[in-house]
Amino acid sequence: MDNVTFKYKKGSDPSIMANSLFFLKNLQHNTKSLEVYLERRDFIVQTESTVSIALEKILESKPAFVFAAWDHHDKAVESIISQIPAETVVIPYITSTSGPDTRKLMNLDVPLKMFPPLSGPAIQRLVHRFEKEKHNLNSSQNKKLTSSKANLSDDSTGTFVNKGERFKTMNTLITSRARGEIQNISSFDSETDLTLAKPTARFSKSMQVKISEIQKQSLEAKFDGKIQEELKEIIETAKELTTADHQQTIFCMLIQAIDCSGLVLLNTAWNLHLEDAQSALSTWGNVLTSQYHKNEVNKDAFQSDIFAIHMPTDLNVFDICSSKSSIQKEIIVDGKKTVMAFFDMQHNPFNLNSSENENYLSIDSDCLHENSSIPFDVYFELKENKKMLKMFKKETLLSDKDMASISEKKINPLLISANDELLWYKYGVEVYLKKL
Repeated sequence: MDNVTFKYKKGSDPSIMANSLFFLKNLQHNTKSLEVYLERRDFIVQTESTVSIALEKILESKPAFVFAAWDHHDKAVESIISQIPAETVVIPYITSTSGPDTRKLMNLDVPLKMFPPLSGPAIQRLVHRFEKEKHNLNSSQNKKLTSSKANLSDDSTGTFVNKGERFKTMNTLITSRARGEIQNISSFDSETDLTLAKPTARFSKSMQVKISEIQKQSLEAKFDGKIQEELKEIIETAKELTTADHQQTIFCMLIQAIDCSGLVLLNTAWNLHLEDAQSALSTWGNVLTSQYHKNEVNKDAFQSDIFAIHMPTDLNVFDICSSKSSIQKEIIVDGKKTVMAFFDMQHNPFNLNSSENENYLSIDSDCLHENSSIPFDVYFELKENKKMLKMFKKETLLSDKDMASISEKKINPLLISANDELLWYKYGVEVYLKKL
């Protein structure tokens, strides 16, 4: 990708520079390398860690984008969105990977947010796509206005407003598009969904639900069009960050619908970040659960959050995708491969259920495997006094003796902390791929 150099936002306050960025950061967040990367690409970057001073600077300098640290020690940061002019796009982010901070940002009702790591290339792509989408949307709206100058009343999307007023919901519409297809299905959320009857209850190891040929064709079409174009654009900004010895970066999403259940995986030899895989994985996830898009109350489909996994260097996941997946698509840039694949699981072995104690989730003990190291603590509850005891500590290498003790003692259920939801998925997928 060429350096991103924008002038002004058309239709906006001319004093707002589209390439001006402001970071309201934590004191502990060293943004020096980030600033150097962005300034070399003609971005104007300002930073401030004190919320009150940051607000004054933002109102004075009118940056196009404000990145606000949502894990800031000063909770006043949470009210900053309402105090910043609507012309400025506010993007909350976190640098912490703690469960509470992640959950807090996930539950924030804003169109754009960023999770760690906060990288220069990711910010560059976000700004580029935002401006590109805005330009395309403006062009489309201009055509509509030309064909119907007399009627400028509000339409069903909330995009048009009365003549003389700006587009009140422009940011929401643009940023939704920039993140990929709008998802109307219910993403799996342990805080709200675990009390409901999970669709996984309908799955069993005896069921044989597999991806259909029509679904395969839809996935291929999406990859050959939108996904391939976006990945090539992302890779261009990742080239200088990828060392010669970098082998593979793997991102995953677990999906489930009535007619399929499995793993969507993106594996690349380029050094990409989690947010780089968001659009591609979500697009395939949407295809596989699309028949439920029109029914928002239907809980028969969900997508897990996207997560990264780490495999042994001697295990070539590219080969696993080629030989074991139901479908795979690939692109090669400068001799380095990027692959997307879907693995039919036929049932969902990583189902999580609620427990009587809302701080814990019930897991399927069959998903624990000997000679595997668990990245979370495993608990069980003494029914007599409701006391929670730790059965296995985090990083325990499970032995055949450990596995036998689970069966012999008939401990049911086994529990993990509600904050370890993604670690459970990560562990399960890593074990699953190693056993293929």
